[in-house]
Amino acid sequence: CALPIYAQQAILVHPEDCPEASFAVFYKPLEGAGGDFYDVVPVDADVFGYFVADVSGHGASAAFLTSAVKALLRQYTGPLYSPADTMRGVDAVMRQMLGPEQYLTACYAHLNRRTRRLSVVSAGHPPLIIVSPSGQTQTLEMDSSALGMFSALVLQHKEVTVLPGDRFFLYSDGLIESSPGHRRGEGLGRLIGSCIDNRTECLSTAVSAIADEIQAGADTIEDDWLLLGVEVPR
Repeated sequence: CALPIYAQQAILVHPEDCPEASFAVFYKPLEGAGGDFYDVVPVDADVFGYFVADVSGHGASAAFLTSAVKALLRQYTGPLYSPADTMRGVDAVMRQMLGPEQYLTACYAHLNRRTRRLSVVSAGHPPLIIVSPSGQTQTLEMDSSALGMFSALVLQHKEVTVLPGDRFFLYSDGLIESSPGHRRGEGLGRLIGSCIDNRTECLSTAVSAIADEIQAGADTIEDDWLLLGVEVPR
């Protein structure tokens, strides 16, 4: 498994590679290589794209698919593509690549740092969480289908205004399905609470602390864990 582990690590962008994107990340695959994937993409001078996906399955086969997702994301990202356009481009190709009963969920957010508009598209993924410096929260729930499954893709798009110092979080479902009994709603509540409790920490410390708190309260860990936090520039 050394090759897929190395290949997957090589395609992941790190906060120090792109400090102007103001993000921090925690990624812990269940096995050496995982099916969770994230990317941070400069869209134009004012806009960054933040992408999180969860490919069904674990191990080498899922990890190899994440390389294809990254290539497609970069191919369909740019000033002429909306987040929904990008999702449709990824979906069209992945439907030809995925095997029976394979799919991926994804969330893709564009942050315009000049207008402070956050545009979010979800494809069957858990809701994006927004936390203000005062502790107010918002979850962007969307009813949509996963990528790679159906010939007619159903996406939902939401756009909100964010303020300097606000943070938003994208994550994979392993982070909220580790609660006792695997109760997803309870797991989401715990995650939101931890995001609130750690809002005064610097972003990198906060993301690590949130992951540590969720792990400490986990019943079992049976999936990859991914948490991507972004802070709106002040």
